[in-house]
Amino acid sequence: MSGLTDAAAMSRALELAAQGRGFVSPNPMVGCVIVRDGAILAEGWHHAVGQAHAEPDALQRIGYAAQGATLYVNLEPCCHWGRTPPCTEAVLRSGVTRVVIAMQDPDPRVNGRGIAALRAAGIDVQVGLLADAARQLNERYLVKTVLRRPFVTLKTAMTLDGRTATRDGRSSWITGETARAHCHRERAESQAILVGVGTVLADDPRLTVRDAESLSRGLASPVRVVLDSHLRTPRHSKVLARDGVEVLICTTAAALQSPEAEALRDAGAELLECGSGERVDVDLALRALLERQIVDVFVEGGGTVHGALLDGGLVDRYLVYIAPKVFGGEGAAPVARGLGIADPAKAPALKPFTVRHLGEDLLLETRPKQGPLHAPSPQDLADRRAARPNGEPMFTGIVTSVGSIESIQDVPAGKRIAVRATWESPGYVLGESIAIDGACMTVVHADEQTFAVEVSPESLARTTLGQRQPGEPVNLERALAVGDRMGGHYVTGHIDTTGSLVAIDPAGDCLKMTFSAAGAMRYLVEKGSIAIDGISLTVNGVQDGPETFDVMVIPHTQQETSLRIKTPGDPVNLEFDLLGKYVERLAAFK
Repeated sequence: MSGLTDAAAMSRALELAAQGRGFVSPNPMVGCVIVRDGAILAEGWHHAVGQAHAEPDALQRIGYAAQGATLYVNLEPCCHWGRTPPCTEAVLRSGVTRVVIAMQDPDPRVNGRGIAALRAAGIDVQVGLLADAARQLNERYLVKTVLRRPFVTLKTAMTLDGRTATRDGRSSWITGETARAHCHRERAESQAILVGVGTVLADDPRLTVRDAESLSRGLASPVRVVLDSHLRTPRHSKVLARDGVEVLICTTAAALQSPEAEALRDAGAELLECGSGERVDVDLALRALLERQIVDVFVEGGGTVHGALLDGGLVDRYLVYIAPKVFGGEGAAPVARGLGIADPAKAPALKPFTVRHLGEDLLLETRPKQGPLHAPSPQDLADRRAARPNGEPMFTGIVTSVGSIESIQDVPAGKRIAVRATWESPGYVLGESIAIDGACMTVVHADEQTFAVEVSPESLARTTLGQRQPGEPVNLERALAVGDRMGGHYVTGHIDTTGSLVAIDPAGDCLKMTFSAAGAMRYLVEKGSIAIDGISLTVNGVQDGPETFDVMVIPHTQQETSLRIKTPGDPVNLEFDLLGKYVERLAAFK
């Protein structure tokens, strides 16, 4: 390789650097070539975390005797002590007279200081050769260093019509063996595989690497990460196999206090608190992973996880496997849910696809058009989230529509319920909260008069929604917006328990309705508040012996809610006033 040009030498340094893929994280991939009189004297690269960096690896092969040579490296030499000594010291004592660097290191400990140290010693330093290629090679490192979060690859396997599972949740297998083998190689070069609990419940995946070549190279199965807001991961699921692979479950502060938390810890999982709201905060989850030196996350979640990442502008690379199949059906799972965007002109710009044939399937790969450090502006994110305010939804228990259930479908997340309301020009927004018989639900699909929600297994178990049938009426209330008048009382839409209608007794124009509340009578007080199927009512009387209570339903409420068609024995959702629960919990700590 005599007469080597600068570009050829740097290309070789990039090739060498790439050999560290999968072994050097959280460090960058770095290669080094030393040239004198147009011929290569030595080559080196960073082989693994804790081992010599690229420059010392190359220089030690020639006993640091590089007088008059040029050193090519794809990233600025470090000038600080870490697991290894500063690379600038090795370069300075080697005798090289010229250093060509592809890109400056954005690490605050370096960030031009290495270049300055070399120039101060009289070395000719040039920066910027093949910088774009160098940035793409170390895109994971750049995102970690500059954006302070892991690099996120969103992988999905879908049909031609953009579906990731059939209407009953089945997805094995969408793509063929060649595409699946390629995916396993991608897994092997990642530090973590992330899914949502819906994927765990629907598919019970192992989330392991089953590629012989990758395993023979010493690449191990990545850390398993599950986003699980309510700790629904089964203790006997395959992700909890005691096979030496670390399992991290990202959950909420409330869920960490539940009995399921200790059970999952006993099963071998580490639980991470990622937010105090109803759902896991994906930003906090990614930060928690970075704190564990995980800088590369391979996401194989379902539409809910994908939607959250897309809404947050948190996807750095897309791997889309497309099979020559069509599932069809409104209930078939889409690639992403979430809020999405309203204006097509504001869709994030992506680079042209790189297309590969994998057997009968296609692989499309792309990235944000503006490079690995592109992130939506704060205003972009604010616009996307404007329709759904932060914090818990707030309701008043004043029902504003009695709608009807249009259809019910089984989906991987539980059940998909479509509801027709009576609001004029409702202007639904994906992601908004609507209380259905008092249970707070999130809109995942909408047209002019109909909206759809997905009811999780937990909500199906805790409310009456799992017993409903198409055609039945439901009470509807939309979450309060800033400036709305308060009526009724403060209601969260989180159902405490279910009861049933025991008796109906006329009382003039009113109806005295008696309900059971077995096991929850301690939250009831005469003239206190209660929400029955989402309707704010005043407790008229409390009967502790039979564990019942009664309310007076005025004619207006009879006409404007579904109570008018209730008969004894019908189940109802019950939500009690929060104050009693706060007092009870505070008393438990005394």
